[in-house]
Amino acid sequence: MKTISKFSLVAAVAVSCLAGSPPPSAPVRHASFPLFELDGAPLVVDSRGAAVTAASDPATKLYNNRFCDAHVPILAPDGHQVTLGEWVTVSGRASAKCINKGTHVVVEMSGLIRNGVYTIWYVSFDQAGNFTGVGSLGLNDGSQNHFVATANGDGEVSATIPAGPLSLEGTATGCELSHPVVLLGVYHLDGATHGPEPGRECSFCEQFGFAF
Repeated sequence: MKTISKFSLVAAVAVSCLAGSPPPSAPVRHASFPLFELDGAPLVVDSRGAAVTAASDPATKLYNNRFCDAHVPILAPDGHQVTLGEWVTVSGRASAKCINKGTHVVVEMSGLIRNGVYTIWYVSFDQAGNFTGVGSLGLNDGSQNHFVATANGDGEVSATIPAGPLSLEGTATGCELSHPVVLLGVYHLDGATHGPEPGRECSFCEQFGFAF
């Protein structure tokens, strides 16, 4: 089972967006951005296996390239194949605040794949942009990081990252706003969450992110 372990692209984004350590009493808010590449490889491709970007035809039908040599089609819960136009309509905001129990995070989204199953994953870096940890948002058993989008494509999740081991790798420090952090929104093609892991190969794909 391959796991999310290296995030060179989002590391650069996270470091560039960090503007010092905010006071714990002040929530920090950021808008989402679409994801097209991680680890130097495209996340979604077209029927030929070519990388898809924001400049591609919105009618392009998408195939999953995340740990997926077979390039399986990205299907919505109603069975139709998702197009680029549908994929990039997602938008939202995330807020984070350090509290006594850890770092409280709220994610509010719209434009999601209707009735789709989503999870949120936390990725941390040191001040130099080096990867230090990754795990499910909230408790490290993956019980708090998921939601199902509504029939209108809305969704939200609220959870606190406590100090301690993350579900995949590394350790949370307690106040995660003292260093670069990225949140990744993952769409699950199999319609299921997988606890402390994002799932088996080909079954998930990162759709959007937030940098703190």
